[in-house]
Amino acid sequence: MTDSHLILLQAFVFFIKNNLYQIKHLKHSHMNSEITSFISLLFLLVSGPTFLLAQQTANGVIKDDQDQAVLYANVMAINLIDSSLATGSVSDESGNFQLRIPNDFQGIIKVSAIGYQEQSKTWDEGLSNYNFKLAPAAELLDEVVVTSRKVLFEQKPDRLIVNVQSSIMSKGGNVLDVLEKSPGIGLDRQNGNISLNGKAGVGVMINGKLTRLPPAAVVQMLSGMSADNVDNIELITNPPAKYEASGSALINIVLLENEYEGLNGNYGVTAKYNHDIGYGLNFNLNHRKGKWNSFVTYNGSLDQWKGVWYQHNVLEEGSGTLVNESSILRISSQENHALRVGTGYTLSENTELSLTLSGYANMWATDDFNHGFLQPGLDSMVSFSGIIDETNLWKNGLVSLGLDHAFSKKSQLAIYLDYLKYDNDQPAKFDNDYRDETQELILEELLETSKVTPIDIWVSKLDYSSQLNDDWRVEAGAKLSQSLFENIFEVQRTVDQTVEILSDLSSRAKLDERIYAGYFSADWTANNRWRYTAGLRYEHTSTELGTPGETLLVDRKYGNFFPSLTANYKISERSNLSLAYGRRITRPNFNDLAPFTYFQNPQTLISGNANLRPAITDNLELNYQPGQWWLSLSYSYIKDQIVWFQPEIDDRTGLQLIRAQNLDYYKTYGIQVNAPLPFSSWLETQNTFSFQRIEMNPKGNDQSDIFTNYNFTYQGTATIILPKNFTSEINMNYQSAPSWWGVSDLSSLFQVNFALKKKLGKSGGDLSFVFTDVFDTYQWKWQNAEGSITDFAFNGFYKRGIQGVRISYTNNFGNRKLKKVMIGTGSSEEQRRVQ
Repeated sequence: MTDSHLILLQAFVFFIKNNLYQIKHLKHSHMNSEITSFISLLFLLVSGPTFLLAQQTANGVIKDDQDQAVLYANVMAINLIDSSLATGSVSDESGNFQLRIPNDFQGIIKVSAIGYQEQSKTWDEGLSNYNFKLAPAAELLDEVVVTSRKVLFEQKPDRLIVNVQSSIMSKGGNVLDVLEKSPGIGLDRQNGNISLNGKAGVGVMINGKLTRLPPAAVVQMLSGMSADNVDNIELITNPPAKYEASGSALINIVLLENEYEGLNGNYGVTAKYNHDIGYGLNFNLNHRKGKWNSFVTYNGSLDQWKGVWYQHNVLEEGSGTLVNESSILRISSQENHALRVGTGYTLSENTELSLTLSGYANMWATDDFNHGFLQPGLDSMVSFSGIIDETNLWKNGLVSLGLDHAFSKKSQLAIYLDYLKYDNDQPAKFDNDYRDETQELILEELLETSKVTPIDIWVSKLDYSSQLNDDWRVEAGAKLSQSLFENIFEVQRTVDQTVEILSDLSSRAKLDERIYAGYFSADWTANNRWRYTAGLRYEHTSTELGTPGETLLVDRKYGNFFPSLTANYKISERSNLSLAYGRRITRPNFNDLAPFTYFQNPQTLISGNANLRPAITDNLELNYQPGQWWLSLSYSYIKDQIVWFQPEIDDRTGLQLIRAQNLDYYKTYGIQVNAPLPFSSWLETQNTFSFQRIEMNPKGNDQSDIFTNYNFTYQGTATIILPKNFTSEINMNYQSAPSWWGVSDLSSLFQVNFALKKKLGKSGGDLSFVFTDVFDTYQWKWQNAEGSITDFAFNGFYKRGIQGVRISYTNNFGNRKLKKVMIGTGSSEEQRRVQ
């Protein structure tokens, strides 16, 4: 290990020892100053090696004999004394490279790339520029073995790509963990909501297919999806017209695909501990030969954790003040099993038929211990305590049949028919007793709720694309989806062995929703600088929700046009400027529309809201990308924004309701900077800084009801390449004041995660250790916003208890080689992927 490695590790250990206790016991009033100090110290820790190492810089460009840039060539500084590697780098998309050379270095600079002859030059301290022109290799490659490592984040004109396999923090984890550490993502684990760049109501797709589930069910599903089976995640802020207009933005999860001939796959096992022991299992088996390409993927997991949920409300009434306080200790677990099987058959040279079958079962369960008090006046108080047992089981099955046909190399047609079946079963028991000031028993009460929701969804779509010429590409398509569900919710109360059905809280509802859609888009490359993409999508929605045999609660039929436009200007080989606009719609999800009730305590109910309206979002985004850096300026205006977990008083019952509501409007102004900093060949960092100004008007009244909030976010990852095939990763996330809860103010969120990976030989697999929330600082805190128009004052917190460790082993097996490729003809894609 080099001296700089030792200094870095010693500094990190010293910092942990001296700050662990202080950070773990931060007082809220000092949180911001302590976190600011910690950010500064962590930045010094990450950037320290640049000051510890005396270095020189060598720059250059690598081209071939046709004067074309050679992409991703290996550049190495080799010591002459022992032929060891002093440092290394890789050429970028323009063939440029940069090496930081130690002052005492004596040796050569060597360049190599697949399909080219190696070349080297002697290091000269007085020379800073080294240009190489590589001659092509004469031989034919029988096979190409792909061992690439992509950058963690890639910015495109309309999306940010998170390369999941490039992060060791994802090993043995789930997709939800990866999302939580991604730029711009806000994750509300308490209510199961995901936001992107301050906008809630984000749609989630898997391999380009929208997941038609309530947000809480999507979060539950993602927490059971192994990250080891995911290639990348696309955060699409301005989706093109071919994608459904549902959601303020889109997240597309792209699963790993089989690119190799023969039989191959991978597997992984994970042991984890939070509050209790957990596990993770996953495997992926692929077979590609002749006309058949088949796969089977499975992942299963068990997570167990302990959390605390506290709520305090003060309601001013005509007869006095009602104080309601409760504290819930939550002992929770989640067990997930998912299976995906598919096959593709080549009917002819231009036609392929595919069939995919998949399903999952996610079981979330909790045992809650609830206690608190109700204080109707100064002279009276009723305390309560109880046990809450709740399970939430989601089961899903999917059958997808697809036909892809190529009329020519430039014209393709895809037809898909999907059937999805969901079942949700969510029973709960609330066993409470009430006592007076002398602790004399007043009442014993058992509340039992049952919620059964079967959902059937049919989706058919047709997509056509054609490359008209070198400059023009067009796409068009149509889609029809129908969603049917029946929600049966019942509340039963037992007192003194007397059972009654609470009809005011029980309900039965049916939904029939149909969406008809069509779109057209065109991509025009005007010249070698300008490229434009424009599209228009139309969707007609018909939603009927009501109790069988009675008047409909919701009967809406409406149509909307959704334009999108992207203009991209190529400043240079490594710099781009793009402007994008798009319109989106966020429809109320099934759980929001379907009535249900969850008793947080005897005075507080969490419920659905059948009166929700769809929200319309207009997004505008300007991106500037100089090389691997990027700067993004964004603006969005959301009419009738849907926000979750909004408190109110039910005029009919006098109870506190917590449910989703519409705001009149919701504006965000944002700036985001991503700064990847490769300090040396063994240390690189990814740093994302975001700032947002948020303005909202809950009721559409005068200026006195307008709320503004400012939010700063930092997300940083440092990857350290250590000797003996070790790699470590430090990840930090800080959010100053998220604004995803409408008129509720949230306190800052902060966590640090650590990972260490050991590569066990050439084919021995990888062993990874991950420590999440190292300082146990991740906790939600909320209160009513200053000047809020809510009927009462409230505050609370939720600490889920995400701190934990996991140890994972993953390995690949079978053939890992591509088909034969000819240098200079069919290998360009492989060359870009090999490092």
